[in-house]
Amino acid sequence: MKFSLTRAGSVAAVATVTALVAAGCAGADSEPDLESAEELTEMTTISVAALPIAPTAALLLGIEEGIFEKYNLEVDLSTGQGGAAILPAVAQGQVNFAIGQPLPIILAASKGIDVQIVGNYAASYAEGDDINGVAALDESIQSPADLEGKRVAVNTLKAAGDLTIMEAIEQDGGDPSNVEWIEVPFPEMQAQLVAGELDAAWLPEPFLSRTIAEGGHLVTYNYQDTIPGLTTLVGFTSGAYASENPAVVKAFQDALAETRELANGDVDAARSMLPDFLGMPEEAAANLAMEDFGPELNVDSLQALQELMVKYEFMEEEIDLDELILE
Repeated sequence: MKFSLTRAGSVAAVATVTALVAAGCAGADSEPDLESAEELTEMTTISVAALPIAPTAALLLGIEEGIFEKYNLEVDLSTGQGGAAILPAVAQGQVNFAIGQPLPIILAASKGIDVQIVGNYAASYAEGDDINGVAALDESIQSPADLEGKRVAVNTLKAAGDLTIMEAIEQDGGDPSNVEWIEVPFPEMQAQLVAGELDAAWLPEPFLSRTIAEGGHLVTYNYQDTIPGLTTLVGFTSGAYASENPAVVKAFQDALAETRELANGDVDAARSMLPDFLGMPEEAAANLAMEDFGPELNVDSLQALQELMVKYEFMEEEIDLDELILE
């Protein structure tokens, strides 16, 4: 396995798509027939990009356990790009595959950008403790509607966080247009809550549990309130690469599916990747809540997601997900 790790950044999905449109990326002429694709018989090197976040541990586990090699894939893995850099790299052919959030992929496809989803990677939980949620210190903020008129932090504007929180507020009888959204990196949110610079914050683990343990409380699991079991990460490539390399894409799909099965069956093994990967203390890694790697791609959740994207004017109209997803 080849591997590189550099510092990541965070930029809104809208800026990513705007840059891609300016670059003039176009989709592939035809969708590849992966069902009839021949088996990959020679070792092939593929470049794969992923974010330096906890769920990437599953991918690392699959590589370390030889799953990709089993399918004749040698992975050149890069985790240095932020989400805004990964999508253009895939669309423009600089990277073969990537793991990323579905919202910017759907948004890009709506603008004619050459991206295609090839499989599920991770999902949130439809019930029970979820992987992220909104927390507050102010006891007057107890439900989504109480966020109206408040300063609410998300790590990236115009993404799944603020989108689903807006819907949760509306469903609870509040007015999401009266929320002041503030973009703050996750590690800085708790300190800003304590300092009174924020009223509430959307936090993933381990930040959510830490904030609650130190005097905060849960306001909402916004994914569960709006799209239970929302797909959070998918594998994707470009239409051009898929058309030219159907055997490689099929092998990647199969390897990714087996990797998810391994990680879901042995979450502790996935967590064991985190200390070296993210410099996380072993005790913190051992107790970290991880995404659900088990389900197949939840197309219904992606459909619900894009319906909210249209409702809150993230994009103008829905796209045909059958054309976006390669199965």
